[in-house]
Amino acid sequence: MELREWILQSQHSHFSDQDIPCEFEIEKISKVKGQQEISIIKDQEKNIAFRNSIKERDLIWTTTVIYSHVDETPWVSIQVNMDSQKTQTNLPSPKVPIICKTLSKKYGAEDGLLSTGGGEPHFLTDDEDSLNIAKKIIESECGNRLPVVFISKPFYEEEEEDIETYAMAGQLSGIAHVVVEPSRDFSKKLMVLTHSRNVYGGALGVYWPDSVRRKISLNSTTRNINDLIEEIRKSLLTRRSLSSCTWSTLEINIARYNYDQIKENDDPESLKTYIELCEKEINVKEEKLKEAERKIEQLSKEIKNNVKYNNETFVGLKYDKIQELYENEINCVIFEVLDKHLNMIEGQKNRTELIIRNIIENNKFKEKKNIIDNLKKIFKGYKKMNNKISRDLKKLGFSLTDDGKHYKMIFKDDPTTMVVISKTSSDNRTGENTVTKFRERL
Repeated sequence: MELREWILQSQHSHFSDQDIPCEFEIEKISKVKGQQEISIIKDQEKNIAFRNSIKERDLIWTTTVIYSHVDETPWVSIQVNMDSQKTQTNLPSPKVPIICKTLSKKYGAEDGLLSTGGGEPHFLTDDEDSLNIAKKIIESECGNRLPVVFISKPFYEEEEEDIETYAMAGQLSGIAHVVVEPSRDFSKKLMVLTHSRNVYGGALGVYWPDSVRRKISLNSTTRNINDLIEEIRKSLLTRRSLSSCTWSTLEINIARYNYDQIKENDDPESLKTYIELCEKEINVKEEKLKEAERKIEQLSKEIKNNVKYNNETFVGLKYDKIQELYENEINCVIFEVLDKHLNMIEGQKNRTELIIRNIIENNKFKEKKNIIDNLKKIFKGYKKMNNKISRDLKKLGFSLTDDGKHYKMIFKDDPTTMVVISKTSSDNRTGENTVTKFRERL
């Protein structure tokens, strides 16, 4: 019923109430009106597929909704395809169909350990059950098909104002889950359980159910929600559906059912019908082959767009129970060590010098330098602590603790970064010395 209303209420629809039946038996219905075509098929197992195609200039937009059973579990698959009748370099981006959000909001559904109803975020709680769910999300063991956007708890409450979780969940309704971490203590426990594979400190990560896909991670200063949603949408366009949730599978089911009926009747006059069924099955398989070829072409384009260079390498360094205090912290530390070693061996002109120099010249990590530069600006000409300096330090990720005549300044809640600074100072170099001490601690 919702599918019927979706078509009739669409501003792009050419069909009227009388054109689309409320109910029908097994087999297929196909109707064309203007630039629009709708098709409905239903097999003997009451699996049903609904396809709506609309031509806009040289583009054909096709939305296919399939309801089927997989191991006695009902599934709904919604697929969007776009075909161009002319060669084009810049094609418009398909949008999430309204029917996707409508079904999700009205009925809800279970996707592994997560639900998809209502387009609302999942707020985890500080208990073992939530920790177990979060661990399974990160380790791709949650049993879900849709990706998960995981929002970690910021280091400080002041940082929580820059993300609208409900708005994001609404935009991603039906195509991704939004899961929100409850606390920093939760994050620390999750770090141990996942061997530091979780995002943290206000960062936002996307975890895919198939671990071969790369994790997207954005920190609180660089994330762009629209870009993130676009990345998820593009990735879903190239993902294979469940084999039982395809149009061609239902057509094959109908053909096999009709073939079995002919065999049971044992009627020689049915030979012609049998041949037609065989031809139909061949056509279905040919269509599946064309669909696979289109998918391969899409994936090939994606690979070409993403892989610009073939001279990149990855060194899988293992570390445990450590979370980066800022983006690329571990890389920054490694490159500082390499840079120091390069200064020690400079002029030897051996392979080690050649490799280290090439790595440093072709990889730039400026995150630590940016933190230090901002700290220099804050402490330039420092005489005493005031509200502006305190506010700027908190924005940069520092907390201040009153310790009598001094303040204890700690970066991102990590005690190893603690630096003591006097409340008032007559020494013009106090600010500069504070930055130097912090750099050493970092």
